[in-house]
Amino acid sequence: MVAHAPEAPPAFEVLTRMFAEDAPPMTPEAAEWILRLRFADPDHERYQRLSDQSKEPGFTEAQAAELEEILDAADLLALLQSRARLTLRRPLNTLAPEAGGPGEA
Repeated sequence: MVAHAPEAPPAFEVLTRMFAEDAPPMTPEAAEWILRLRFADPDHERYQRLSDQSKEPGFTEAQAAELEEILDAADLLALLQSRARLTLRRPLNTLAPEAGGPGEA
């Protein structure tokens, strides 16, 4: 069985920082769109097959790498959706990109 890699690749780390809590706010429309995102059926089925195969002897490095990429995509989607949920809970006047911007008094 192959465990989830302890270190994320640099590209994933960069994307994660882009969507960190102190990143520029997203609009409510963007947040709603992000919350509707889902894996396509073939991708979900591939994840399920690889996940099941990871418990079996003969699980290859290539399969492990593919599963890891799917898990990274799922992690990024979860991060984006978390940010989207936070956006939709905030009052509109807190969505201004910087002090003195639209929505600021």
